[in-house]
Amino acid sequence: MKIKATYVRKTDFHESKEFLKINRHIDTSLRLIERLVKYNDECLKEVQEQLQVENYIIDYRIDQFKHFKETLSAIFYSCFSLKYVYDISASMRLFQLDTTIGLTLRSQTRTITFNCIIQMIGIFEFTRKRFEQEIKGKKYYSALKEKYPKLGESLELLTNFRNTIHSNGIWEKKTLLEYNLQTGPIAIKEGEPILVEIWLLYRLIWDCIKLSKLMALNNKPAFYRETRLINGGDKVVVFQLDKNAVDQIFKAANESE
Repeated sequence: MKIKATYVRKTDFHESKEFLKINRHIDTSLRLIERLVKYNDECLKEVQEQLQVENYIIDYRIDQFKHFKETLSAIFYSCFSLKYVYDISASMRLFQLDTTIGLTLRSQTRTITFNCIIQMIGIFEFTRKRFEQEIKGKKYYSALKEKYPKLGESLELLTNFRNTIHSNGIWEKKTLLEYNLQTGPIAIKEGEPILVEIWLLYRLIWDCIKLSKLMALNNKPAFYRETRLINGGDKVVVFQLDKNAVDQIFKAANESE
């Protein structure tokens, strides 16, 4: 089906009240992403200073923040591209992809939101699987929320958002999905689409980065650790030994003599 479109000059579009409103929303999103990047850098610095891990050792407690920054930087780029929605829409029509400026804007905004949720929760989940020394068991989120109440709730909510993406953003569980927007509390019923606003997403990601920092500082390093060093084409590995472990090794060696 052909989309009926009305031609609007580029100058008129960029000077319109609609675009000025859109542009303000984009600028707000960019500022929030910038805050997240700076906060992530602060967390990385704090973890590095407390853990004192050599740069040649691969330690996910530290490296996770580098992944966060790369992802947030990519999201920043995607958001900034919305300022050029007129040119993007024109190029799509040039390649015979039926669209309008409004449709391009809505679909791209939705795509950015979904990608943000998917990529960030992917890193958080990888962190969770690595950081189960302090919190274990099948009822992981219950234990997590007990230890870190507000932060655990944010991670669970972000995970629930991610779980709706395979159903095009529709909540499929019979239980209500309850959370707060700027306008107040909301309860999503089974079969209803989730509602995600930029300020909510900002808060959830901030909380999850903070949670990742706390879990990094509350977990011991893995015994077997990879390094960035190569010897004869193979990666060099190291073993994490504390003083007690070293004493036990020497003790066992002496007893065997």
